[in-house]
Amino acid sequence: MVVKILEKNNQKMIAIPENILKHVGLSSGGVVEVTDDGYHIILTPVEEGFSENEWKKLESIKKEKGEIFKTKKSFIKSLKGLMKK
Repeated sequence: MVVKILEKNNQKMIAIPENILKHVGLSSGGVVEVTDDGYHIILTPVEEGFSENEWKKLESIKKEKGEIFKTKKSFIKSLKGLMKK
């Protein structure tokens, strides 16, 4: 399947066909990790939960930026708000 790379607000974007999203269990608003192996771009679905190490990193960012999140749900809501901007 061939798709075109688009640009919006200086962001490069691609449209992922619905059947592929369903096959890997993703939908709009889903989160993926983007990596490459030197030849391929690899999109890996990511669970919305965070590991203990990731929470520690987020805690240090929180302290640096001054925003405090009481729950994982409030943090995810804030991230989704940033992604819409």
